Amino acid sequence: MDRRKKPLDVTASSLVDLKAELFRKQEEFKQEKLLKDSGVFGKPKTTNKKPSIWSKQNVGVSNRAEKDAEQKIEEQKTLDKAREKLEEKAKLYEKMTKGDFIDEEVEDMYLVDFTQKIIDKRKEMEASGAHRDSQKAGERDDDEENLPEGEIPPPQGPQ
Repeated sequence: MDRRKKPLDVTASSLVDLKAELFRKQEEFKQEKLLKDSGVFGKPKTTNKKPSIWSKQNVGVSNRAEKDAEQKIEEQKTLDKAREKLEEKAKLYEKMTKGDFIDEEVEDMYLVDFTQKIIDKRKEMEASGAHRDSQKAGERDDDEENLPEGEIPPPQGPQ
C-alpha cells in the first residue's frame, strides 16, 4: 500500500450499506437467472407504474392561479385609480392654500375657510418676523453693553 494515499474511512454504517447493496445485486441476479431459464431474455419492463403523488397536480390549482392573477390585476387598477384621485386632491389643496379659487361658489362648497387660513398665516408670518427683528435688536443691545467702548460696531440700519 502506498503511504501517500489515505486509507479508506470504514465505519459500521458504510459496511451495512455495502452489505445491503451486495444483497440487492444478488437478488437481481437470481431474478435474471430465473427469467433466463424460463425463456424470457432481458429485464422485464414495467410500463404500468403508478404515478407518484408529486407528479400530479391538485384539482383546481390552475383555476385558482388564474383567479389570483385576475384579482391582482383588478387590485392594481383600483390602486392606480386611488393614486390618481389623491394626486388630484393634492393639487386642489395646493391651489386652495395659495388662494387660487375658481369662483366664490366653489369656495363656499368646502368646510374649511381657506381664505381665512391664508390671512391667519400671513399675520403669523408678519408677527414672527417682527418678533425676530425685536429679538435681534435686543441681542444687539446686550452685545453692545458687554463690549468696551472702543469696539462698538457702527449701526446696521436706519433705526
